[in-house]
Amino acid sequence: EPHRPYHRPPLSKGVLTGKVNPLATYLKKDNFYEENRIDVFTDVLATDLDTSAKTISLNDGRILNYEKCLLATGGG
Repeated sequence: EPHRPYHRPPLSKGVLTGKVNPLATYLKKDNFYEENRIDVFTDVLATDLDTSAKTISLNDGRILNYEKCLLATGGG
């Protein structure tokens, strides 16, 4: 997705009805990620997880190294 992490429930319960501003659904303010040295990747897909090499390949050609990996599908 092109957006930073956001709460999904308000989308159907408020944003789509016009009662909630979409910006209010973001989990953290922009500066939170930089201040906490968190890299947020948007508009990319993970295409490969190599647990032996401890790398994640992205569809834009980047390969990320990791120390520990948590795979959370459907989280939100």
